Amino acid sequence: MGSGESFLRVNLRAVEGRAGVDGRLMQMLDPAPVAPGQETWLRIRLTEDSVFFEASSDGVVWVRVRTMQRHWLKGRRDRLAVGKMSPTGTVMDVKTESPMGSSQILQVRAYRATR
Repeated sequence: MGSGESFLRVNLRAVEGRAGVDGRLMQMLDPAPVAPGQETWLRIRLTEDSVFFEASSDGVVWVRVRTMQRHWLKGRRDRLAVGKMSPTGTVMDVKTESPMGSSQILQVRAYRATR
């Protein structure tokens, strides 16, 4: 989410039981309710000052994975890219020595809060 030089990439690492949030110069990994072969819901909530990353194994009970201040996310804040993405925020695949993984995106929903 984000654009240009300022973006956040969110990933689920089922084998490790962790979720990752990263941008160009940082990567943060936190425990998350993810496991191989298990459907996982990922929710990103934006407030005026913060970004909340939450995960759920059932879509009902949510676990906060990470909260970040929003001030450093410069530029447009209304873009969302879904799918495999390199650490630089492009759609170019990255060679890695890790075992091949797979994922499936079943649904993407975006909501705008009403005031």
